[in-house]
Amino acid sequence: MKYNLPYQDKYGFCNILMSAIGGDGANTVGKMVFELGVHQFNLDGGYDAKYGSEKTGTPTSVSIRLCPDCTNIRFSGPTLFPQILIGFHPRVLIKQNFHKNLPEDATVALNTTMTPAEVREELQLYGGRVITLDAKKIVEETGSRLNMPMLWVLVKVLDFPFDEVEAAVAKKWPAFKETNLSAFHQAEEIFQDEYFEPDEKFKQAPEKASGPSQIGYENMPYGASLPAKYFLSDPHPERTEALGSTPQFDPDICIHCANCDLICPDPGAIVFDEQKMQGINSTYCKRCMRCVTVCPQTKKGKALTMPSKTKEEAK
Repeated sequence: MKYNLPYQDKYGFCNILMSAIGGDGANTVGKMVFELGVHQFNLDGGYDAKYGSEKTGTPTSVSIRLCPDCTNIRFSGPTLFPQILIGFHPRVLIKQNFHKNLPEDATVALNTTMTPAEVREELQLYGGRVITLDAKKIVEETGSRLNMPMLWVLVKVLDFPFDEVEAAVAKKWPAFKETNLSAFHQAEEIFQDEYFEPDEKFKQAPEKASGPSQIGYENMPYGASLPAKYFLSDPHPERTEALGSTPQFDPDICIHCANCDLICPDPGAIVFDEQKMQGINSTYCKRCMRCVTVCPQTKKGKALTMPSKTKEEAK
């Protein structure tokens, strides 16, 4: 089928960057989108993913370069100057400054309860398109993962045929087909989309080439030295603050079934002592909310609920 990319830089590439944390499934979604582009839409390009331990919620960045077939590819590695930026966790994205090198017509899509105008102010965007949706709410309602509603956003921006993507999702996760597709489609019901003209009160990012340049020890992407505080396994306040609130725990409702302890990917996050659930250690918790999903519903409600919920709303 004939397909036209929504963006192309002077080298012919549409540059996409997804910012997430380990366990969100961004890498899997990135591979799916790349494979669809290559196999279904006659595109070419490159793929690069940087990810670490799911158990420690390591920041993850997935770079996708798409271009027309037979385009000369003379560079590889992370996409440092994206035209499409997808943020699974806004504060993680901001901490890594991925929004600093956007062209004025870029598209930014965030999982957030903020409006596009509020995101524009928060990120100080010179101009471009902003899409927002509360993907966290969708995950809570469907039991899926963040990557499904965020996949819908990326597919919308790329203008891929939705039926092709739905078929790929069903094939990839047949046992979770209904759950994943439900989360995928709910994104269409709640997203907000707004385009902003360039505004001089915001600083425009300097024009930088995304092509080859002289690389050495000082400027090698992710080389020379790493911002260790964002990638260490040991807990640190910056990561904890960036991921937001932990699940809300009510000891009066808890039946101490240990389902949360069994499913939790973060050693030390669930405090279980003397055969009883004691609470959540926010230093180690990466906010995946899997414990909330498996927490049983009792007559009093759920002992573990999403942080936005009050005790009365959880019943």
